[in-house]
Amino acid sequence: MVKFFPSFAASVIAEGGDVLGLSDPALDGNSDAEKISKICKVACWCIQDEENIKPSIGHVVQILEGVMVLMDVNVPPIPRSFKLFIESQEHIMFFTGSSFGQN
Repeated sequence: MVKFFPSFAASVIAEGGDVLGLSDPALDGNSDAEKISKICKVACWCIQDEENIKPSIGHVVQILEGVMVLMDVNVPPIPRSFKLFIESQEHIMFFTGSSFGQN
């Protein structure tokens, strides 16, 4: 089963799961868990449904460059829009090809 990666990653971050499992397999385990966690938390803050709690792009750049701390790297809530994917995972189908215009 194909999982919707953003909702899967948000769940891992919110539940305090293994962030190394979110890294690219091509890295062969050569990943820094702290950096992956930081990047994923920033991404999870950026995808929030409520615009007023999203960081500005300037803050995101400063966080990723290490100039600014991300709200003490608090764990962001899972966006309401992603909870649908998490709760209904077995009923959602993803299509990877296009059949538009084919008979």
